[in-house]
Amino acid sequence: MSVRRTRPDAARVAAGRVWGGAAALLALAWAQAHASAMLVDGFDGTSLGRDWTADMALGSAVSVEDGRLHITARENTFAHIERPVGSDLITVSALWEPGTGTGASWCSSVFLYWAPGDWVQLGVLDRGGGHYYAVETGGGGTTETDLAACDLTRRHWLRIELGRDVVRYQARPEGHPQWRTLRVIGRPQGLAGAPKLLVLGKGYGRGTAPYAAPDLDNDYADPGPVVEAWFGEVRVQPTPASRQRLRPGEITPASDVEGDAILARPGDPVYDEVASVFPPLQHVREALGTKGHPDEFAVTEVGSLELMGTNEKGESCAVYAQACIGAGLRPFGGGGRVGDRRLLEGYMPVLIAKSTDGDLELELTVFGHSEGLSPDAPLWAYVRLQVTNRGAQPATVPVRLDTPDAPGAWGAVEGQLSLAAGGSDALHARIAYRLVKGASFERIDRPCYDAALEETRAFWAAELGRGMQIDVPDARLAEAWRAWLAYNYIDVDQMNGTFEPHDGSGFYEAVFAYSAARYAWVLDQYGRHDDAEAYLATLMAHQAPDGLLDWNSGLLDHGAYLAALAEHYRLTGNTEWLRDVAPKAVAACDWVTRRRLVERGRLTGTPPVTYGLIRWRPYCDYFEPVYSYVHNAYCCVGMERLADGLAEAGLTRDAQRIAADAALYRRDIMASMRRALFDLRGRQVLPMEPDTHRLLKATQYRPKDYYSIIAPILLEAHFLPTESAEARALESFLREEGGTILGACEFGGGIDHAYGYGYMEHQLRLGRPERYILGLYASLAYGMSRETYSGVEVTMLRTGDNALTLPHLYSGTHQLMMLRTMLVREEGDDLILCDAAPRDWLAPGKHIEVRGAESHFGVVSFRIDSEWGRGRIVATVDPPARRRPSSIVLRLRVPEPRPIVSVTVDGKPWKRFDAECVFLPAGLGPVRVEVDYNR
Repeated sequence: MSVRRTRPDAARVAAGRVWGGAAALLALAWAQAHASAMLVDGFDGTSLGRDWTADMALGSAVSVEDGRLHITARENTFAHIERPVGSDLITVSALWEPGTGTGASWCSSVFLYWAPGDWVQLGVLDRGGGHYYAVETGGGGTTETDLAACDLTRRHWLRIELGRDVVRYQARPEGHPQWRTLRVIGRPQGLAGAPKLLVLGKGYGRGTAPYAAPDLDNDYADPGPVVEAWFGEVRVQPTPASRQRLRPGEITPASDVEGDAILARPGDPVYDEVASVFPPLQHVREALGTKGHPDEFAVTEVGSLELMGTNEKGESCAVYAQACIGAGLRPFGGGGRVGDRRLLEGYMPVLIAKSTDGDLELELTVFGHSEGLSPDAPLWAYVRLQVTNRGAQPATVPVRLDTPDAPGAWGAVEGQLSLAAGGSDALHARIAYRLVKGASFERIDRPCYDAALEETRAFWAAELGRGMQIDVPDARLAEAWRAWLAYNYIDVDQMNGTFEPHDGSGFYEAVFAYSAARYAWVLDQYGRHDDAEAYLATLMAHQAPDGLLDWNSGLLDHGAYLAALAEHYRLTGNTEWLRDVAPKAVAACDWVTRRRLVERGRLTGTPPVTYGLIRWRPYCDYFEPVYSYVHNAYCCVGMERLADGLAEAGLTRDAQRIAADAALYRRDIMASMRRALFDLRGRQVLPMEPDTHRLLKATQYRPKDYYSIIAPILLEAHFLPTESAEARALESFLREEGGTILGACEFGGGIDHAYGYGYMEHQLRLGRPERYILGLYASLAYGMSRETYSGVEVTMLRTGDNALTLPHLYSGTHQLMMLRTMLVREEGDDLILCDAAPRDWLAPGKHIEVRGAESHFGVVSFRIDSEWGRGRIVATVDPPARRRPSSIVLRLRVPEPRPIVSVTVDGKPWKRFDAECVFLPAGLGPVRVEVDYNR
């Protein structure tokens, strides 16, 4: 618990050197020359000056010792001193001294504070060897920026310079004569007027829950060890008149500091390197059940089972079942976070969690099962609580499965386990997902449990063993892709004879058609055409009679739906299916054309920048209709691709008409984009909403928050040519001005990694596989639980705090796409294999194998074996046969970048290669490729 400690005036003692403590002296200081000091406090003596107040969490301490301010507190708790400021246009400098542990957002810093949720900060972090660190908070959001590296063994002066329209962050090591400007921003509107407080120490606050307390007096939910912070001196001076205005070109971009540091090192990014930068996500949750079942349950971070009951009003409500052990029936895991958890065989939706209780080792195994694994039969949670006695004496251990919030209300299972020294025994039970009062818990014998477990294991082994198969040297990815498939199948609910891809389990229990369309798309890529077809049928059934599909995500639903229909045909070549769904597809295209005519019919006078665009609700989080490039571009691309497919299927008349309409649509969108591009800080920027700049205005024209997750969707649509001015503007703005963290797209100070897929994939199109690998590993390290691969929507990187939206269907979908794109992707009429396989994957003795991957050209399989110790790589490629690509590009990113010297194909010399790629003709059958790097 945190408390506020304010020193009463009577208890305050003046420090050795304090000038300007009274308002009259401050006013006099303003009238003096710019160099004169308004405040200098060297913390002489033994106590704080009378104008300082100490605020700290319980158990913390603030003292003055030998000319230094000394703060002792737990990491990620608040502990600081503060004093009124009362004047604008000031420059604050503080001498920071090395301490222990800096605790990310709560690190030892100097702050200027206006109000709860409106403040700036400059401090030092010990992460990554040490660097300066700045924070701006306003409007409920936080922008954190890791700045230049610094020497943690030295004292450093930190300075915040406040001007009329500018905030500058500067620093210099003690004894160094020159200040170094680290970051310059335009002064936000929320920081108008004089700051309320100058704060030294550590704290945090957004002005909203869970960090709503004023004056930065908030603690993180999981405080760390005790750490120390020191300051040697603080000064306040007027900002010189010559520095009170922002200078042209002065604002410094906030690049991806952590990501750039990793990319600057030799070789490709490595998972362990990426995963060591920030803490893992804090709140774990796995959904368990069976494929397509309308019910599924979850296991929470404390090891309880999230089930469904009925409250006094007859409404459905969550009920939590808990395994308890011992005489006091202590909860499994002690009631805290259970960190030791894995999936059966690394990927099946059977959770195995481990904990200890004194001499007892506990293992909780949980899975979902219905009769015949049918989506129509009731779902049960099968539970085994196994206890092993590691003590030297026999033990009798009570165990119980119950609902602690209402003991016995739904029934319970209990027993006594008699354990010899070193012996084990287990309680086996099953719990109905939909609880019935007094009758939902059943104790079962081991054979019954084992039979259900074996049936479940066999079902998922068969289900996940079909379609595209991936075998790569990275053990995490080798497991994770199958776990993502399983979680997504559990998120799908059979409802009224159709299968609805819901975005979550127990949350987002609705269909977001954009997400569902992308999910069908990736299932097609993995050769799971039957499922893709069933889920597309659900979307078609929801399409309105006038042709529109707007199902929770606005017009983005409609565009992604059109594109997914076209992609299903491109990945299957199923002409009969396309002919069958053509009326729905054509109606969807015609809706777009009619709507564009309506929009144009409203115009008078000079055409606006939005000419030819459709104004509609853009996506699920915003309900107000807007002109957005994202939903318009997606609709246009969907029409173009459907027209191509319809023409191949012989539906020439509709194909020609839709192609002509799409060409006009593209012309209008591109003309609008060219007009909407504008110059910002010396660069071209493309707004997502051309007439309002709404997303940019919300972030003071930085590529943050919604801009940084919506812009990648535009890149994902492949509407823009890779080298177009518009694509360059999007990519460089995101990459160079703080729109990415560790290669994944930023959102609210963290990452919403799945929405950044288009940005990462664009890096490959630009020939930057290292950046793609960085983003994929960031997703793996921070976008999901590290042991069970449960994908989450948003993770706050610097604290590890995350939403409980996991496992999230959209995240699982784009994680699958990221891995597939790394290994198999199309670029126009070329098929590219292993475009972004990390170099370490071809270390001596390793191999990469892909079997049954669908492509626009048909099924492709390949295996690459490394004999790098001999300077040799051997590959076998079974090319697609349905449609001939222009070429098959086999990229070999070997451990040491060396050029290929010679190639043979089926034992014959081959001349079509460059330093890293072998270009295979499409007309060959299965081939053996031998690549030599020795001169």
